[in-house]
Amino acid sequence: LLKSLFPTFHEETTLNDTYQEKRWYDFLLNNEKEAKMPASIENGVFRIIQFAVSKKGINIQDLKEALKNMFAFDVTVIFLNDYHGFIVEEKQQLNTTEDDFHASLLAFENDFYVPISLYIGEFKNVYKLKNFFQYEQKLFQFARSHISASLLFTLKNILPVYLIHTLPIEIRKQLFMSIFDVFRDDRELWKTVKKYLENYTNTSLTSKQLFIHRNSLQYRI
Repeated sequence: LLKSLFPTFHEETTLNDTYQEKRWYDFLLNNEKEAKMPASIENGVFRIIQFAVSKKGINIQDLKEALKNMFAFDVTVIFLNDYHGFIVEEKQQLNTTEDDFHASLLAFENDFYVPISLYIGEFKNVYKLKNFFQYEQKLFQFARSHISASLLFTLKNILPVYLIHTLPIEIRKQLFMSIFDVFRDDRELWKTVKKYLENYTNTSLTSKQLFIHRNSLQYRI
């Protein structure tokens, strides 16, 4: 009953059974001061990739294996429940790129017939990681509620929408009045920019949907 009433409530379960998983869980989610990371990674730089599967029912071990296969190096997968959690990735010379994640999203849906959404966090020193993770959790929750057209989120494509969303309507109108004037005079530019933003600045996808060359789109932008 409590889980139904409070779906964002976190509880430690047997989903995280390794020593590394438990240490990261305690460090990032528990408030106790003694929840510290081992000295061996105190100077490390990490990022957190949050994930959320749209439906329950996937075998946890299969899900964990699929998530680990998205990365070239070893990562730690921590579950908050059986369909939501996060991945801790240490900074390497060659980390997983956004294009790699896009490909992984398609492969995941083809394998499990269920879409998965990801939030790619920013690389931070361990000492800054915990506080920043709390902000990234809010951004991911906002993105899943307000940006349904995408399954891959980053700070750069969520933050502008988040900031605008928090502004009062009257201030929004005043800030964008000059832009509205430009679009009122050039409807073709308005259509181009609108489609470009709807596709989260994906140039290739936008040019295909507008039936124009990629260079023409870049020239308009």
